[in-house]
Amino acid sequence: MKRKLTLAITAVALAALMVIGGTLAWFTDSKSVTNKASFSNLGIDLTETFGKIENGQTIDADDNTVDALMPGDTLFKKPVVTNTKASDVLLKVTLTYGGTLFEKDAALLNDVKAAIDTNVWTTPVVSETDKTITFYKKTVLAATNTTDDKDVATIFDFSKKYEGKDWGNAIQDADFSLAVKVDAVQATNMDTNNDGTFSLEELAAAFTK
Repeated sequence: MKRKLTLAITAVALAALMVIGGTLAWFTDSKSVTNKASFSNLGIDLTETFGKIENGQTIDADDNTVDALMPGDTLFKKPVVTNTKASDVLLKVTLTYGGTLFEKDAALLNDVKAAIDTNVWTTPVVSETDKTITFYKKTVLAATNTTDDKDVATIFDFSKKYEGKDWGNAIQDADFSLAVKVDAVQATNMDTNNDGTFSLEELAAAFTK
């Protein structure tokens, strides 16, 4: 009987300890960090005004083509590039020229080159073999933060009037083409000298990596 009583007391004591133990807790703390990364993207837009001025009236090109130019008309072309994304970019421009007007008008190629603002762009390099003119923007075309705050650069602003007294039949049946290609590459990590400027060598290298 005494042994049974002892066992009963022991069982009650263990049960009590279990109840007390269940109410005890260690001091604890917990922290976590989730790392996220995302890549940026690039985007540019190329637009232009192209056409002629005839009898004082501006006539825009139809489907990128100007027809029936006459002595006394003015031919004009103004391409513009816009940064449409949230990353700074470097720009390379390649103009490809052609048509018999470049053969008949020996000054035309220089006129196109002169329309390029060398305060903004590097000195254009002409390849008569490939019939190309290549140049780079000296500084970045800045990232776009809002739709109303887009960085824009005029590539060139060309305009030439073909006076009848100077040309007449000399340009009869002549044709003209001037294609514009713009390549963009990220500006980040391209400034190898870390001086905020880009040399011609740095610009050329950026587009060959």
